[in-house]
Amino acid sequence: QALALEMPTTASADVFKTADFALTFSGDSTQAKLSDLLVHLDSSTLSGRVGVTDFTTQALTFDLLLDRINVDHYLPASDEGAAATDKPAAGGAAPASESLLPVELLRGLNMAGHLRANQVILQQETLNNLVLRVEAQQGVLQVTQLSTELLQGNLNGRFVLDARGARPSLTSDVDINEIELTGISSRFMADSLLSGKASLTLDAKADGNTVDELLQSALGQLHLNLDQGVLHGVNLNAVVVDALRDKLSTVEYLYPDYQEKLPRQLRKDTEISKLIADAKVENGQLIMPKFEFFTGESGIDASGRIDLLEQGFDYQFGIVLSSIERNKYLKGTRWPVRCNGQLSGAPADWCRPDIKAMGSILSQAASKAIKDKGAAELGDKVGLEAEDREQLKDEVQEKLEAEEERAKRKLQDKLDKWLKR
Repeated sequence: QALALEMPTTASADVFKTADFALTFSGDSTQAKLSDLLVHLDSSTLSGRVGVTDFTTQALTFDLLLDRINVDHYLPASDEGAAATDKPAAGGAAPASESLLPVELLRGLNMAGHLRANQVILQQETLNNLVLRVEAQQGVLQVTQLSTELLQGNLNGRFVLDARGARPSLTSDVDINEIELTGISSRFMADSLLSGKASLTLDAKADGNTVDELLQSALGQLHLNLDQGVLHGVNLNAVVVDALRDKLSTVEYLYPDYQEKLPRQLRKDTEISKLIADAKVENGQLIMPKFEFFTGESGIDASGRIDLLEQGFDYQFGIVLSSIERNKYLKGTRWPVRCNGQLSGAPADWCRPDIKAMGSILSQAASKAIKDKGAAELGDKVGLEAEDREQLKDEVQEKLEAEEERAKRKLQDKLDKWLKR
């Protein structure tokens, strides 16, 4: 105000209140240097040096240290006038067709610099110990180091942006360790979908100057490691257990007392004790050919893909329930479940069991049981442990003594009809 400068309208009304600076200037007709630089803006302090080593080529160098800044406070105020501390609505990102980079400006850059920041708040996330090393010349911008602590973990990355062609191209090499996923997933959905500690490496290339162009052209490899995670809103084990309760009611002799042995109550979420997956990014798709993870009630293998442009997905899961591992004819069975839909949809509507395939699995298991001539008792025939055999012994003995083969054929026919309903 003292300088009669018109300040922009910002998200916070408490910025651009105070400012001062001090520096030492030196230079001649070919170069200039600002050393012992000290700038105060509101509650932030910037120190270091800035110089132009060659006026002809406009070669800029800098070495700067920033103590802290809340970038959100200085961003333009939203149309609704919401405070910077308000959480952005899901899907509030810039339009996918909007240009991201000032290509002409990038082509003219000639610089080499080093920036450190103790704390930066951006999009309501806190970045600690930020380090940035950058070089730019003849249309090629190289971020040789980008490191920071965020989301309870850390990030290290290197990037090359080539703006010499008609479309800029981006090469990235990113290593993220032990970050908490809740803050990320909640940015794209009304409710957090995935939580837990994740580490990933990404090596990718893309070209274009819009979100759509970059996603469509992206080509790369990703490795993901998730510890103690939770998939919220859907329990894959419950999807299988509910379907099995219905199917096993028609073949109870195959698994007596299944109601007591299957889990009675399951959480609405899927707990993931360990997940390791490799994926590739291609043609706007995140493709995961095969990966495995474990929950408290099962081991699960899976494959599928995510449409990065349309935010849709399609995954096939094979679930091995620990609760039926004692039954020798069902042990190790992969119960198929398919999950597909939109990330913006309700998780409870995503996943369905493959009822036809489950019926076929049970039919084959029962067929093996009743044709197992090496079993001396029905308990052996249906894969039961000793404690389960006595309760069915009398009933089975009677059937074995009276036209055993004919009874078996009838039983198989009935079984096939039940499972095909």
